[in-house]
Amino acid sequence: MYGGANNVVWGGHVFSPVNQPSPPMGSGHFPKDGLQNKSAYFKDTQIWDNVHLIYPQPDQLVASSGRPNCYETKLTSGVAPNPMDFYYGGPGQCNLTANNEV
Repeated sequence: MYGGANNVVWGGHVFSPVNQPSPPMGSGHFPKDGLQNKSAYFKDTQIWDNVHLIYPQPDQLVASSGRPNCYETKLTSGVAPNPMDFYYGGPGQCNLTANNEV
């Protein structure tokens, strides 16, 4: 990206028809179900700035889920030089109505 960026965003999306249960995301397991043993993940998350690999600092990251009862996210930080792991997923099974309500 020429000229730089102020933010980097990773995200995911699942789809189901209205009045149908939402599908699983990732492995279908919440991060709390077992991290590397069950949950889907990105390991040693880094950003390339055309010169260096940058390891995001934990206080600069936000993990969120628009449907936390169906899908979750979790960040963990390791040892130097601050590798960051990002875990995500869930079983889904949320029923959305025409008004996008769970």
